[in-house]
Amino acid sequence: GIECATMKVPLDWENPGRASLDIALTRKPSATPGRGPLFFNPGGPGGSARPTIRALPVDVVPGYDLVGWDPRGVGESTHVECGTTEQTDAAFLADNTPDDEAETTARREGWMGFAKQCRDASGELLDHVSTIENVRDLDLLRFLTGAEKLNYLGVSYGTFIGAMYAELFPERTGHLVLDSAMDITNEGEVFQAEGFETALGLYADWCAGEESCSLGNSRDEVTSRINSFLHGLDAKPLKVGDRQVTQGQGANGIALFLYSGKEAYPGLTQLLDSAMNGDGRVILKASDLLSGRAENGWETVAYAFPAIRCVDQPDAGVAATEEAWKKVAEKAPVFGGNMGSDLVCERWTASSAPNLKLTGKGAAPILVVGSTGDSATPYQQAVSMAKQLESGHLLTYDGPGHGSVTSGNSCVTDAINAFFQDGTLPEDGKTCS
Repeated sequence: GIECATMKVPLDWENPGRASLDIALTRKPSATPGRGPLFFNPGGPGGSARPTIRALPVDVVPGYDLVGWDPRGVGESTHVECGTTEQTDAAFLADNTPDDEAETTARREGWMGFAKQCRDASGELLDHVSTIENVRDLDLLRFLTGAEKLNYLGVSYGTFIGAMYAELFPERTGHLVLDSAMDITNEGEVFQAEGFETALGLYADWCAGEESCSLGNSRDEVTSRINSFLHGLDAKPLKVGDRQVTQGQGANGIALFLYSGKEAYPGLTQLLDSAMNGDGRVILKASDLLSGRAENGWETVAYAFPAIRCVDQPDAGVAATEEAWKKVAEKAPVFGGNMGSDLVCERWTASSAPNLKLTGKGAAPILVVGSTGDSATPYQQAVSMAKQLESGHLLTYDGPGHGSVTSGNSCVTDAINAFFQDGTLPEDGKTCS
């Protein structure tokens, strides 16, 4: 039931006749058509729509044809390319919490090398993968499918796309649902690591009450033991064949399980039990899945993520990044303290796109959905997005996990479907438990 196509877009929208890119499109027709296309982005940045749409059921929103696109630089579209597996390993697996000059040098050279490899392999594409340009592609897609208004569901990074669309094309907005909001305040008051720290605390509460979980009898005991384990990997990584699990990879592997809800807690317990007993296979696999490292090399998401991120955000410089990391480590000692900070954007070779303040003035009502236990996009960001967007309206899901729409909560599903059917908004302050 999947239909695929390719759309041509200008490499540079300001000089549209000079060169073009291919954008991969995917459509899953409705079994009860009649409402037209519902455009969809699963997040990232760097997430490909095609595999996600394949996995979603027909009529995930009744009556709509689900239409996704792999953004420029991503997946099966003209995508960012970088170096070899070994070259990418040197950057992504560098110690981002350096303890001495040798580790500091390795981190710096790893990210400098990565930036050069991406420029050498991708060329001018790196200068044209911003969300602003992606949104202009989306508006062309809307036009080509014959939709007068954009009906849209965006998750995580997809919320930034939706907010940007409302800013650039407010008169063309239909029903926009933005789930698990990114920070659009340009102030960076809430760090992603704080979301993972909150999510870990919810897991620790559960673990402390389960006989099958032997990590501790309270939230503090559980998180303290996990933190000690990760710190131990800094000095003595776990060997897994010809690879190893470092401090940062350990935190990354744990983070993967915190994207889900309570259903992932038993699996996280098994991962931690195995790793703490010297078997790092599962935690390494989890880290690889989250980072985009496959057995035969790195997937395109590993290259698209920094390419888009680094043109969308201003470069604060190495010194400011180091200072910010210290604040993150204080607020989120497990994830901020063990993941550290990469220097990919500080070494990137493409300039930043305009840093717009997104208010969506003149846009139709926009439904922003946030989860109180969201790991990757802290709940406060949804609160801020709904407040900053002039037509924003907040729906709260009181529970763990990244992505309220896919939580399976009937209250959330009913509210979103009502909005997509006729624009009915939930009452102010609505919370789904």
